Amino acid sequence: MPLHLGTSELSNTVSQLRFVIEDLIKYLDPQYIDRMAVPDAMKLQFILAEEQFILSQVALLEQVNNLQPFLDSAHIKAAPDHAAKLQRLAQIHIQQQVE
Repeated sequence: MPLHLGTSELSNTVSQLRFVIEDLIKYLDPQYIDRMAVPDAMKLQFILAEEQFILSQVALLEQVNNLQPFLDSAHIKAAPDHAAKLQRLAQIHIQQQVE
């Protein structure tokens, strides 16, 4: 069933829709929460509610930090060169199997 609107109704609907879209865009903006006035007590509640998660993330970051010397090793840094050589060898191997 088609929707029949008069010119004034259509104009009103478009105007309302424009405001709704503007609100949606505003609420989807990641910085919107930064602009909101959130009391410090509420911020503290947010932090305390996520305390266990934050502590687990700290532990994981400490593990990564402790493993950093391994990531900085010459063997890991040479991996891209080895990958290119391995790819060439794999192509040669495939060609030899086809022949």
